[in-house]
Amino acid sequence: MSASMIKALWDKVDGSSLSQDELQSLAQGEELSYELGHLARTINGIACLVAEDGTKAAGAGNFQHHSDVTDLLFAIGDAIAIKAECVNIASYAAWMCGEKTAKGS
Repeated sequence: MSASMIKALWDKVDGSSLSQDELQSLAQGEELSYELGHLARTINGIACLVAEDGTKAAGAGNFQHHSDVTDLLFAIGDAIAIKAECVNIASYAAWMCGEKTAKGS
């Protein structure tokens, strides 16, 4: 699923009509934090592979062709965009949850 698909679906949702339980479920940020940490560790590992390629005349064999790097960077960009949209939804849900709690709903 792409970030634009997630946003299009979320735009159809009326946050005020969601129950407190539904909002709390959407507001959970722990899983997103873990997933972003995993993505960061993966990117760091890739950076080490690229750095290793530059240290040897023959290279380590990683990312020898521009198409390898392009596909990888597009995939990383898509993953980050999806996570960012999920963070936006979680933030909005947490805010709505607080609003409902303040109103006593």
